[in-house]
Amino acid sequence: MIAPAPNGAVTFSIPEGKGTITAIKMNAQSNSGTAGGGCAIYWKNGRSYTFDKIEEFSAVGNTNTDPDAAIVTLTPAEGIKEFSIYKRVKVDDQANPTSIKTSSGKNFPSSTQTVNIASITITVTPECASNEFRYTGETTVAENAELTLAATSLNTGAFTYSCDNADATISGTTFKATKAGDYTVKVTQDGDGTHCAVNEEVIITVISTNPVTTAVVSGEETAFAGFDVTLTCTAENATAYQWYSNTTASNTGGTAISGATESTYTFTAVNGAQYYYCTAQNTFNSTPAVSNVITVTGGKLCGELAKAATDGTVSGIVGGTIDTNLGTGATKKLDKNRYFGIKLANGTLQAGDIVTIHVTAAADLGRIELFADNAGTTSVYAADSTFAKDGDGNPNGPVGDVSIILSASAAGRDAIYLWRENGNTQWNVTFDYISINRPCAASTDATLSSISVNGKAIEGFNAETLTYDVELSYDATELPVINYTTSHPMATAQVNNIDALPAGSDKKIATIVVKAEDETSTKTYTINFTKAFVASSDATLKSLTVGGKEITLEADKYDYTYEVAYGTTEVPAINGVPNDDNALSAVVTNATDLTGTSTIVVTAQDATTTKTYKVTFTIMAPELALTQIVFSNGFDAFIKTSETTSTVTAY
Repeated sequence: MIAPAPNGAVTFSIPEGKGTITAIKMNAQSNSGTAGGGCAIYWKNGRSYTFDKIEEFSAVGNTNTDPDAAIVTLTPAEGIKEFSIYKRVKVDDQANPTSIKTSSGKNFPSSTQTVNIASITITVTPECASNEFRYTGETTVAENAELTLAATSLNTGAFTYSCDNADATISGTTFKATKAGDYTVKVTQDGDGTHCAVNEEVIITVISTNPVTTAVVSGEETAFAGFDVTLTCTAENATAYQWYSNTTASNTGGTAISGATESTYTFTAVNGAQYYYCTAQNTFNSTPAVSNVITVTGGKLCGELAKAATDGTVSGIVGGTIDTNLGTGATKKLDKNRYFGIKLANGTLQAGDIVTIHVTAAADLGRIELFADNAGTTSVYAADSTFAKDGDGNPNGPVGDVSIILSASAAGRDAIYLWRENGNTQWNVTFDYISINRPCAASTDATLSSISVNGKAIEGFNAETLTYDVELSYDATELPVINYTTSHPMATAQVNNIDALPAGSDKKIATIVVKAEDETSTKTYTINFTKAFVASSDATLKSLTVGGKEITLEADKYDYTYEVAYGTTEVPAINGVPNDDNALSAVVTNATDLTGTSTIVVTAQDATTTKTYKVTFTIMAPELALTQIVFSNGFDAFIKTSETTSTVTAY
């Protein structure tokens, strides 16, 4: 509070746009000594004795007393650099106008003047400029690891970091915490006389380094088609997530969903089953945990989707909000340039939906129209809703439910409006609600919209073509994976896969049996699987005979030696049987003499690969035998025979 002396002045500073001044005891007195005058507060704009008054309050006083004046509180506006508080006095003695002068010596020219007898001059100092603080360090760190804190501002002073959590320590700019969690680090910096001081908070997340061992997905397992479903992946110590969709109830072989990298995933349910799972891992541990697979079954959405009443209430399975520009009065009439609409809270309209308006009074109208916007420019009505008028134009429109079936132009929209008939100035209808209903008749569509084998779409697929031929790779070792998509979301299908791969020219047959939503209509798609033909490169022999005697074959050995008895005169014939029955040939070339080599050249089925088997002949040494020795003198003879010699001893 400031109480200036009667003829003095006080000068001080306050922050621009921030400080407040309370002025009291502003003694106002007249030159006649009678009660009168008052006090006023003025902004000073730099011109002598010219002021912009912003506040005035009354006060009484005389030359002998100094009573309290009224109290006024003010806050200087931003941009104002100076203002003053002045007395205002009333001059009663016009005969002596110089009896009271201003502090600058100026005489009073009239009976009432604002004079600078006593004032408070206040200099408004600018508020400190923005410091543009920015934290530039990392905000995530593993527990027990060190993190460097860093920040910038327009000041040049050092930053001070602090944390009041006992599990964290800060030494200068180094942060370290022993437990996982979120830590609030306070950042301060002194001002520099121009820019403000810094006083900010930064959240540092400390992550456990323990690996994620278990991930569990939970959420709604049933939903209306067209409604949003949110699934949650719970995994202790997890910092990174990836959601997958699958065509079967399996948590392997799914497709990663782009952008679905949070612990929750929201999607729109469709009719039929959808399969999801997630992986979760710790940033500091590379092995992710794979969750369970969850099946979300979307049910058909039918019945009263939404109902909007003119009293402002909304009901129905989906519900919604009302958009209205109705006529005045309790009757809620629609006349020209009036509309009433409902926006679905979830899902969209589709062809075949039924919009019903409940008319409560006869109306002189030719047609009720529905539009997709509240300007009446995009028509979505389909069914004829024209009502006859009598010759004199008396109101004879229907009373009760008036229904219109939406056409294909309504599909995908989420709002619909009841509007006046274009050009019909007599449009006038009184109603109490508008509703949207969806028929619940089951579909008979048992067709497929696609079939794929091992991830590749079948070429030339057509929903009405039921038989297809698919050739598998010649080196296929696993049964084919068959996937499909039903044309209608509520149709179901069963795959009957082949039980073994086809061999040679064999054919194996798989089927997909589709059942429509009505549980009666069916179609069966047939896939004939064959295996691609590749000629064999096997040019080996299964058996080899020489002169009718079988030779023992050895793997990767193609040169053999065969010994014939001494005295043999003809080269033994050789013969070979290919290991592959489909080998093109096995050509034999016999040696011309017993010291030569016979060959068999085998050409494989591929007509390129060949193997040459060789048989080289050798002749056994002759057998030595002594058949008769005759001695003329009658000696006895003894014959001793070895492998190569015979010895005769005579006695």
